Amino acid sequence: MNALPILLVVAAAFSFAVANILTKRDGPFDSLMLTGWSSLLAMPQIMLVSLALEHGKAASLSTADGHAWLALAYTVVIGGIAAFAQCSMNRVAPFALLLPVFRMASGV
Repeated sequence: MNALPILLVVAAAFSFAVANILTKRDGPFDSLMLTGWSSLLAMPQIMLVSLALEHGKAASLSTADGHAWLALAYTVVIGGIAAFAQCSMNRVAPFALLLPVFRMASGV
């Protein structure tokens, strides 16, 4: 069994925990602003790693049709921006803290 994927998921969960601790220590922040900036700054890095490590991503990105781009826009605008704008951080935080648990479970 290759331990590298599990170690990467554990490292990601640890990074998420450290980010939550630093945010709590240096806060309070506007939740929508914090989510927007962290997503915007993480997106180029994640996209570069995905294009470098996953096969066929550049081709699928260049051949995506209008429905795929609409689905992406819906996820970003409705699932991200509108959801965080409507809910307070007190309601969202408990679910956001469960993300590493579900990521590790799905990764295994």
